[in-house]
Amino acid sequence: MRKMKVLTVLIIVTVLLAGCRKEQEITLSDKEEIIGSQEEAAEDASVEAPSEEVLTEDIPENESKKSSTILEDEKFIYLCGEDCISKVNKEDNTSQILWRSGEATDNASLYSMGSGLLLQDKIYFIERLHEEDYEEPKSALSVINIDGTGHKQLTEIETTVVRLYWKDQVLYVYYFDNLRAYKITDNGNVEEIALDSRMEQYKKMQYPWDGEYFSLPESLDIFGFLLVRDDENSLVKVDAETGEKTVVLKKDFYPEAYNENYLLSIRYEGDMTQLYLTDMKTLETNLVAECQRFIDIVGIDDAYVYTGRDDAENEKYVYERISLNNKESQKLFEQDRIAGMSQYRADYLFRARIQNDFLYYADASDYKMYIMRRSLKHPETQERIGDAYYDSRISEVGRIETYREKIYSQVKPEFLLLDITWERLVADQRFPGAEKINQALTNEFNEMIAYTRIGDNDYREEELAAGEEAEWMHYSYDGSVAGISYFDGNYFSFYQSCYEYQGGAHGMPFWKGHTFNLQTGDELFLKDVIGNSEEELKEIVTKYFADYINKMPDAFWPDAVDSVRAWTSYDSNFFLTEKGIEFYFGPYDLAAYAFGFQEVIIPYDEFDMKILLQ
Repeated sequence: MRKMKVLTVLIIVTVLLAGCRKEQEITLSDKEEIIGSQEEAAEDASVEAPSEEVLTEDIPENESKKSSTILEDEKFIYLCGEDCISKVNKEDNTSQILWRSGEATDNASLYSMGSGLLLQDKIYFIERLHEEDYEEPKSALSVINIDGTGHKQLTEIETTVVRLYWKDQVLYVYYFDNLRAYKITDNGNVEEIALDSRMEQYKKMQYPWDGEYFSLPESLDIFGFLLVRDDENSLVKVDAETGEKTVVLKKDFYPEAYNENYLLSIRYEGDMTQLYLTDMKTLETNLVAECQRFIDIVGIDDAYVYTGRDDAENEKYVYERISLNNKESQKLFEQDRIAGMSQYRADYLFRARIQNDFLYYADASDYKMYIMRRSLKHPETQERIGDAYYDSRISEVGRIETYREKIYSQVKPEFLLLDITWERLVADQRFPGAEKINQALTNEFNEMIAYTRIGDNDYREEELAAGEEAEWMHYSYDGSVAGISYFDGNYFSFYQSCYEYQGGAHGMPFWKGHTFNLQTGDELFLKDVIGNSEEELKEIVTKYFADYINKMPDAFWPDAVDSVRAWTSYDSNFFLTEKGIEFYFGPYDLAAYAFGFQEVIIPYDEFDMKILLQ
């Protein structure tokens, strides 16, 4: 069972797309090994030490660390996700899977939510506990040896977005408005201990932003004071000894990156995005830059702010840096958008970041996603980190062709009425059924393009002629191939992910599932795949959706189960996966728009299958 997708998360992934092929690419073996330096921790003890028998002696007492997706020692880079941990040999760039949850089909969760700490020969990390077993999403604090042995769950945590921080022999677990402290025992387990009174007092004022959480022990460690939000949502400095509070940033500033000297925040002023830098010693805040576009903050060091932005006009994603000294902006490099990768599952998101003097980011090649890095000192050269962490499998079937069209107003020629982008899958001619498959997908493409051109252009032209001009009048239509969900050489399945905007608060996403016989070229529908009667189909699908809905009933419409039963037929939306047949309903069908698509995968053995899948 997959976690419900929130639409806004699905849209975010479009900015991470990949593929600048003109620059030199080398492997890790061509570079010197990089050993991440560790910052000296403050000497302030934040908890009372427990009895000696639970203290792990061999971890340096003066070492402080924050968890990350990317960990590093002298020989290996470790990639930590909630469903998978792998390590990459620096010498030859080979990858090895150390651990994978039972729900992970690939390295899918090497993404922004991953959180691990490397302590000697063990990795402490946050493992996602899948919702089949829990009414609410949960995680576990888990541990594994760096050789892949000894995996065990240590304690459950009642949420999924969690970070770790190591300071003064204490492992802190922090999330949203909570903070816990643990000592590591000699056998690698953890024992919860009481928080220091200062942290206990302010733990529910911790401030999260953009999925990254700034912990109280970390702020005390780096700045020498606690950094929290007050009742008015302003960012406040709290003196650890006296409790005196000083406002650092007002409520409309949103912190995005930091180091021991600076805190970088963004602020929105009309259509402008403004970047502000706060000196954490003087608390003086100054404007660094502003722009008329949405930007992603990648990170900050002592000399630069690193950003990424979507250049939709040129189909690029651009990485830049802004000098803290003279505020000048410099382009580091740019990536081409790669067909077939523009809307892949949110599970496969990897967020760009600055770490150990490298910029880590996602890139694509041959319809596969890779983690790359560039030295901040020599950004002209990129390195690939291990194997692909996501394979769309498009290259096993064929390729993607992309159609783009812009339709401008006749009344106001500079005004864009309609923007169309459509990805079309083209099956490789090595398959006997390729010509028939490609004709069917071409016919669908032609129908959809014709449909998009029908919009109420006359009404908008009248509005433009009357002097009206608004953002809602820019219509758009996007269709992308969301990877191959099933392929065995004889059959393949995928869905076209579409998004239509024709005014209003938001557009409407929809999927169109396809399953083809590669030998004959025939498209298969449910009645071609299963031998069950339509009534039997209703019973099976309703049962699985009912189990899904009943785990989170408040998230669905009261009549959601009845709707599933009423709408299930041989014409139901579906596509094949490696684990079974996936049935899906769109936004508003069973729940509010914000909950996105509702999906269940039903194992093949629940059906009377009419086709033989390998």
